[in-house]
Amino acid sequence: MKKNKFRCFSFKKSRVCHSWLLAMLTAFLAAAGCREKPPASSEGVNLDTVPTSEFFGPTELSLTEGACTRWRLLTTHIVRYELNKRIMVDPLTVYIFNENRRDSTTLTADSGETTDDLTRLTARGNVLVRTFDGKRLRTAELHWDKNTDQITSPVYVRMSTPQGDDISGVGFESDNSLNHWKLMKRVKARIENVEEKTKKLP
Repeated sequence: MKKNKFRCFSFKKSRVCHSWLLAMLTAFLAAAGCREKPPASSEGVNLDTVPTSEFFGPTELSLTEGACTRWRLLTTHIVRYELNKRIMVDPLTVYIFNENRRDSTTLTADSGETTDDLTRLTARGNVLVRTFDGKRLRTAELHWDKNTDQITSPVYVRMSTPQGDDISGVGFESDNSLNHWKLMKRVKARIENVEEKTKKLP
């Protein structure tokens, strides 16, 4: 099955991503797997919970700045809500690229939610983050913000390193590569070769 691709070109943080909206709307109307939701006519219906479009099939979304792709999202099911500009996807695979474009962080989850401008992402259910240098992070909920280039989680997380270290806790903040991170509370750690690593500290 052919994969549908939607690109969002956002050269400035404040720019609204009209090309994304137009491309997605056109694809929804043209694709065989698309179905448009009729407007709710009954009084008392919360329009915020009524999807305007739903699409089934392999799909790729990407956020691009200039010649650089910031991230790519792959899924097989998209639901869009107009009033609050939400895009729901399931399942979810995201590639977040560093500046050199060769190294990336991969995020997978059961489902996710992003905004129309693709600058914020929430992943839920069996969330797994894998970095290019072998670190792993597992949690039930994770948030990514393009404007801050930060990964955060308000719930329990567990991180492992290629060196055999295992760290867990509740509340997490980190850069995209999991190089600079902090845990907020209930922190537990199992560190391999503690004495050797302590000697290398400044």
